Amino acid sequence: MQFLTPFLVCVLLLGAGNARGGVFSKSCDELNLLWSEKLHRHVKAAWPLEPFECPSDYSKIVEAIVDLRDVSKRVVALEGPDFFGFFTQNVSTLKYAHRSENRGIGHHAIAQCDTLNAEITLFDAFHDSVRSPRVWRSAVLVHEATHAMGSVHVTCTKGKYRGLPMCDETFVLDSGFRTNSFSNSIWYLWWLRETTDLGRLHADYINASIGFILDEMINAADPKTYAKILPARKATSAEPVAPAFIEDAPADFTPPTH
Repeated sequence: MQFLTPFLVCVLLLGAGNARGGVFSKSCDELNLLWSEKLHRHVKAAWPLEPFECPSDYSKIVEAIVDLRDVSKRVVALEGPDFFGFFTQNVSTLKYAHRSENRGIGHHAIAQCDTLNAEITLFDAFHDSVRSPRVWRSAVLVHEATHAMGSVHVTCTKGKYRGLPMCDETFVLDSGFRTNSFSNSIWYLWWLRETTDLGRLHADYINASIGFILDEMINAADPKTYAKILPARKATSAEPVAPAFIEDAPADFTPPTH
């Protein structure tokens, strides 16, 4: 697939009047039907297939998967990358650590990937609407799927996390996903923002958090990247916070603002 720059994508979006869609419109019955008919098997979920209530821990997992699928359909229609296919092809098992099973990292992490076996485990914080609002959860899946390919973080060389193994070295866009976790996270969030009617609050939150990743989680981000990925920096209605997919934080980690 030909790699599309943000400029070319914008041209495509301008020419596609119905390119945008909503991700928050599925009823609980619709989520249960999608989950039971295909998605439980498709994402290789490790827990038994059973009906769930909404809202619940399980419904929030399914919402994220459905959001990832729906956004990907719009992106593929614009000749962009298939994020949902990337997830399903590279993740061998999707697990959920129940509250009674959470130990150690599960107390503070959103998710974790066993890169050796390409297994993703979601923890309780994945369902926390403050630490991991719905607009982020599908991005968490993309981030972890990149780890499942073997991508690992490197030591941060700047900023608040200097000296911690939480960063990626460079920011690279690659339509074949042959890059690192934070680059793919930003790339997905950019497509989510551009193809989905999120409303001002969610769009501002995405912009602020992409900026945070570029500032704090990428060791060598090219300043020109900002002009391609973000609108001109200005005051927004959301504070820039540490995104939910900073999953390797120490136990006393608290999301910073700047």
